[in-house]
Amino acid sequence: MTNFDVYLADAKTVAIAGHVRPDGDCAGSCLATYNYIKNYFPHVKVDLYLEPIPNIFKFMKRSEEILSEWPDDRKYDLFIAQDCGDAKRLGNAAKYFESAEHTICVDHHVSNHGFADENVILPDASSACEVLCSLMDPEKINKKGGKGAIAGDAVFDEVEPIVEAITPVPGGVGSVTTSVLVGHVVEAAMRKFA
Repeated sequence: MTNFDVYLADAKTVAIAGHVRPDGDCAGSCLATYNYIKNYFPHVKVDLYLEPIPNIFKFMKRSEEILSEWPDDRKYDLFIAQDCGDAKRLGNAAKYFESAEHTICVDHHVSNHGFADENVILPDASSACEVLCSLMDPEKINKKGGKGAIAGDAVFDEVEPIVEAITPVPGGVGSVTTSVLVGHVVEAAMRKFA
């Protein structure tokens, strides 16, 4: 698989979902795909299913359109699973995966053995967002997406030419950041058990 566009050109209905208890990479990659389809394939009826996302990720475009209920047995032409190691981790959205005409999995976890019809699994990638960048037309990324079109971890040198804004962490997360994070964890634990 080289590009989503090949599959999206003929699809009439698409479902997107990520793993249960979505983190930033899951929410970011799923919303990026959702926005890409909404912006460039307006003929496609697209639904994004995730459990409720943390408030910190709600700055991303169209996050308010995420569906967190699975009320019926809809059938989709295409189901895109992202940042998810197996169909069970899709939670309640797994029923849409199982009944879809065609399935694609976009992931970076080494434990993923390829559970979809088409699998793009790059274990050396830092995130599903990084894998996703290789599947989208670079001319379209961030053109209409605007702020927060794709949000997630990535290898700076590989994504810098195609993104609107990026915040690098030179040399990775350092001792100060690690210390602050550990301090937050200790403070949270103390509050919980106080």
